[in-house]
Amino acid sequence: MGGRGREAATTTTPSGRVEDETDRGTTATTATATATTTATATATMRRKHVGSRSDVRGGDAGASRRDGSGSATATALERTLSATSISSHSSPKISPRSSPRVSVRERFEDGNAGGVKHSPGERRLTYGPYALWFGALALGTLMPGANSKTREQWVEKTKWIDDIFVSPFGPAVPLMLTFARWFSASCIEGYDRERRGRVPLGTCARIGSDIRAYVFVALLRLAGYRTFNALWPSAFMSDHVFLGASVFTAIHGEVLCCAVDFLLLVERREKPLRRTAIMCVALFGLACMVFTSVEVFVTARFFHRGFETFVAAALGWFALQLPLVLSVAGPRAVEFAAALAL
Repeated sequence: MGGRGREAATTTTPSGRVEDETDRGTTATTATATATTTATATATMRRKHVGSRSDVRGGDAGASRRDGSGSATATALERTLSATSISSHSSPKISPRSSPRVSVRERFEDGNAGGVKHSPGERRLTYGPYALWFGALALGTLMPGANSKTREQWVEKTKWIDDIFVSPFGPAVPLMLTFARWFSASCIEGYDRERRGRVPLGTCARIGSDIRAYVFVALLRLAGYRTFNALWPSAFMSDHVFLGASVFTAIHGEVLCCAVDFLLLVERREKPLRRTAIMCVALFGLACMVFTSVEVFVTARFFHRGFETFVAAALGWFALQLPLVLSVAGPRAVEFAAALAL
């Protein structure tokens, strides 16, 4: 009787196999089951094997066909459970090669986003060069006085620096670097969907604001220098230190701009001539920073007292250097540090 009851619940598929209605329902349910349903499906498989052995003892042809059906269904069920387990417990793996490549431009634009805490690398790039500036001033102030022969030797060796520094070309040195940088990196362009055209990328996109910052500080330096001389004819501060403060910081900003543009030129595989040109501009800027530091060292050691040097350094920092750090050198240091992941 038990054998006939199971025969009544079976159907024949188009492929000729005998399939049980309960088995098909169990297979469909276990395809979307979790780990708990997997255990229930395993128990169902065991009951099928027991039913198959009882049908074999009956000795009829239908039992043999049902036994074959049970084995086929069990095999299909095992495959379904295996696929379900793999899909539910495995996680997709992302190959490092398939990960999206982040360009230098995207990295330093993300690093220049507001509300981000500055990293140690950004602070070192922004304020590290001022160790050279204030170190030269401190060394020139604290060194013991020298005789006239030593003074003449230092003045003779640095006279050409002083001639350029006090000439009209001295304040224009940062602008010379700006135009040289623009000439070297103006080829960095990209398509802007909003403007529907090609626009400059890198620091050349903000070269107008940099020039306005340099001109503003130069006019502020000239107005302050004239005002101090009119109010206090006697020298109460070092004019060379006060004038050199803005030049040093402006060149520092230009060197950082050249570094950012150099990375973009390398990434975009521009012509080696342009990469060499922007590198030469940066090296020239570093040399100018060193020469300016040497000039203020000689000034602080041989021509002014410690108080005069201190007043000029303090006024130069707050009136001239700090505005350029906030408008030019600081943002370029953030971009360069983000591009190098510092």
